[in-house]
Amino acid sequence: MNLALKIKNIFTNNNGIYGSPRIRIILNNQGLEVSQTKVARIMKIFKLYSIIRVKKMYRKPKEIKTITHGPNYVNRNWSIFLKNECWVTDVSYIPLIKSLLI
Repeated sequence: MNLALKIKNIFTNNNGIYGSPRIRIILNNQGLEVSQTKVARIMKIFKLYSIIRVKKMYRKPKEIKTITHGPNYVNRNWSIFLKNECWVTDVSYIPLIKSLLI
């Protein structure tokens, strides 16, 4: 059987997914020693182009961080007329351990 016909048969039997590297492996397993470039050249002559499959990216799911807030001691109970009655700062950058909040 002609090499071009074998390449066409392998290509059509695999739904046009196989390219020259895989077809070369199949032909070598059948006992035909053929280079990949020769298979690619024959495929190009007969316009046999494999379907390019896009690999699906696996992304690890992100951890859901639970935000824990400390107790609200101030609770907005201050007077706007008294100076230095209540000093407030943002400490949200400090990680809190849940057992400390209890």
